[in-house]
Amino acid sequence: MTRKELTRTIDRGKPVREVSLAGADLSGGIYPAGVFQKVDLTGADLREADLRQAVFSACDLTGARLDGADLSSAVFFNSTLCRASAAGANGHKVKFIKSDISAANFCAARLGWATLAQSDLSRAVFTNVAFERTSIADCTTKGIGLAGSVWTRAAMLGADLREADLNGARFVRSTLMGANFAQRPLPGFSLATCMLGGADFTGCDLTDANLSQCVLTGAKFGGAILAGATLAQAILTKADFSAADLTGADLSQAIMGDVKAAQAVFVQARMQKAICTGIEAAGANFDGADLRYSDFSNADLTGASLRHVRFGRTTLYAIQREGAAIPSLDGILPLDPDRRTAETWFQRPRAALDFSNTEAGRRRLARANEM
Repeated sequence: MTRKELTRTIDRGKPVREVSLAGADLSGGIYPAGVFQKVDLTGADLREADLRQAVFSACDLTGARLDGADLSSAVFFNSTLCRASAAGANGHKVKFIKSDISAANFCAARLGWATLAQSDLSRAVFTNVAFERTSIADCTTKGIGLAGSVWTRAAMLGADLREADLNGARFVRSTLMGANFAQRPLPGFSLATCMLGGADFTGCDLTDANLSQCVLTGAKFGGAILAGATLAQAILTKADFSAADLTGADLSQAIMGDVKAAQAVFVQARMQKAICTGIEAAGANFDGADLRYSDFSNADLTGASLRHVRFGRTTLYAIQREGAAIPSLDGILPLDPDRRTAETWFQRPRAALDFSNTEAGRRRLARANEM
């Protein structure tokens, strides 16, 4: 099929089916809303082409050149773009579904509101790409290149970022649920305001990293280094900080309910107003930490060290402290005798809950008998 025949077919609203355009020069062509089915476009030159709202189904674009092309609202379904180049392309609202984009080059492309799902993005390069409200889900992301990329209110779910190039990447109010960063160095990295529930930071070097206001529910930080890191106002419920180093970290106003922090180091950490109810911190080191206005109700502090900590209206209600080193309890809130009663009312014998001997109780029973 010649270039002229291709244009005529698309202008007539007919699909382009099972033809070979391998190596064809289609650069600068106008093919909006074209429908391509099982078309061989390997090595084709589509630079600066107008492919708005085009649909590619089961097409082969291996090594194709799409630099500067307009791919806005285009759909690539079950297609191959392995080693293709789309540098500087306009990919606003483009969709890649069940496609192979491995080792493709999208450097400086615009991918706002784009959707990439169930696709292979391994070793693909997205250097300096602006991801605004972009959605990436169920994709293979091994070795993906994200250097200099900017993520704004975007989502990348379940991504393996252990080998990703994140140099200079910025994430703002984005969702990276279940992301895997395990064992990689990320000193000074910022993920502030992001949703990172279930993310894996096991063994990471997050020295001076910024994780403030993040949602990190169920995240894994076992053995990680977070010295000087900022986790202020972060939601860390049920996160795992076992044996992690949080020396000098800022955990002020963090929510740390039911966190696992056995053998963790919180030396000189700032934990003012932190909610640490039910924290499992056996053997942890809190020496010199600022615990003013924090709540450690029902915490396990067995064998923990709390030397030279700064208490001030701190709650240590019903803690486990066998073998713990707590030289001074100055600044601890007095125990509320009514709290235990309020928390265990449902455990009391039925007789203790019999109000029939009171006037209000008798009126209640009378009304119940009338019904």
